Amino acid sequence: MKKLLSDTELDLKAFPEAVQFLINLIGEDGTFSLIQHYGGSTLRIPRGDTIVGRTKIDLLAQKIGKQEVHNIVQTFGGTCIYIPNCKKLLTAKQHAKIIQDRDKLAAKGISERQLVSDLARRYKLSDRHIWRILKKSYTIPAAFKNC
Repeated sequence: MKKLLSDTELDLKAFPEAVQFLINLIGEDGTFSLIQHYGGSTLRIPRGDTIVGRTKIDLLAQKIGKQEVHNIVQTFGGTCIYIPNCKKLLTAKQHAKIIQDRDKLAAKGISERQLVSDLARRYKLSDRHIWRILKKSYTIPAAFKNC
């Protein structure tokens, strides 16, 4: 399973049981895709017995992956499941990615102002919001506080 947050760990126990179950069933990538596409709604999972059911499975596979859909159909086929919205999860994931991207850009020698501008455009957020995200993530060492 490919980890989306390789250097930054999210405490998955803080999220709903349904999300934890889905991560164990289809992995982080599949779960995040499922939440992005269907979060906050009840999703009917077909068994795939009919043409309509197979069509719905194929559409779902295009969004989250074939193996992931196979696992979901095996577990929930013929039932409905609620997909939590998980705004906190998606926001935390995005913030972690912004921090990782910031570190990569900083390693290339790009100035803080330029990398904040680049990140703001990349993530379609204001530069002020990017600054807030970065300030929450880093603390200034005591030796530099009086500089």
